[in-house]
Amino acid sequence: MKPIALLPLTLICLLAFPAYGFNLLFLRDAPVAEFDSVDTSLMIENFYDAMNNGENGVTSSWENEETGHSGAITPLNSVKDGNTTCRNVRVENNATTNSGTSHFKFCKEVGEKWLISE
Repeated sequence: MKPIALLPLTLICLLAFPAYGFNLLFLRDAPVAEFDSVDTSLMIENFYDAMNNGENGVTSSWENEETGHSGAITPLNSVKDGNTTCRNVRVENNATTNSGTSHFKFCKEVGEKWLISE
């Protein structure tokens, strides 16, 4: 896996499960624990497309027909302050035995990557 993909994968792993914690063992029960590399690629591609191009209130979905796993991201609102843009989003991920929905805020400065905020 490319190093550049690790940050969004980590963030989306956190998004896929509604609990917070410093112990990442909780991810074993999150939908992403069942995802294969194709699922993960589809999820990350969908995340960036929705964050960079999606309109507020419009859901962007992905599905891997081979595994049956799926997910969606819905940007709920956007705020721009100078060079910083923030978006509140709802993220849903579904695997064979587990589903998760969470709400988060991501921010980025022009030319930078989306980072989870607050």
